[in-house]
Amino acid sequence: MKANSVLIHLSLEHHGDWQKIFNSIQSTDHIGDENKAEGRIKAELHFGAAKALTLLDADYPESLKKIQQPPFVLYYRGDISLLNSDKKKLSICGSKVPVACNTDTLKNYIPEDVIVVSGGGVGIDTSILGTCFERGQPAIIVLGSGINCSYPATNQGLFEAIVDNGGLILSEYPPMEEVSPEKLVMRTRIVSGLGDGLFVPECRVRSSSFYTIMGALQSGKPVMLLPTDPKYADQLQNNMLISEGAELVLSAQHITEILNKQ
Repeated sequence: MKANSVLIHLSLEHHGDWQKIFNSIQSTDHIGDENKAEGRIKAELHFGAAKALTLLDADYPESLKKIQQPPFVLYYRGDISLLNSDKKKLSICGSKVPVACNTDTLKNYIPEDVIVVSGGGVGIDTSILGTCFERGQPAIIVLGSGINCSYPATNQGLFEAIVDNGGLILSEYPPMEEVSPEKLVMRTRIVSGLGDGLFVPECRVRSSSFYTIMGALQSGKPVMLLPTDPKYADQLQNNMLISEGAELVLSAQHITEILNKQ
């Protein structure tokens, strides 16, 4: 069995769990019946209407090879060439329920010539992905579930429309894997890893956005935030993060200038 097929087999066997896949790679006997394994791979990818890209494939993005625990397999649907496009990529994350940010004006901060990378959550992510769809702007959606078990389910139609519009949806989890809190955390390293910078319009206290922010900082990528009214200091950490060295941005042009330095 080819090495990339081994990775897909182990990914299916361990439901995309990075540590279990890694542990199995160290084993001397991790395949068993090769014909059965190959058959399972074909069946699950066909059933899930998905394709798979492995860490060993030539098209695997260099940006992900540099992150901590690069995913062994990416299951996807859509335009995989976006991963290696020369266009700048802008990762985004933010509040599910914004308290100070007007989601109707977020489009004014998103440059039209970038590929947006999003975890696809409700709130800020949904608003920006909606802008991408309206513009016909490519976007990459990274799920914390299988690509056939979209989370949140309310965004499934939006995700499909973006893929049909030239976008890409992907996950390190096999197509039929359900979401879990642990998977949502793990996907943040992929969101931050794919981008040339991270834009966080609104970061709430004790927010899961911190996982994405930490991933970007560990990769040496700029984190960009909007300033917020001091009256929200007990709810939002934008101003604190800016004071600690994050980039303060006020326009799409400003974001473009920062990305072009990368």
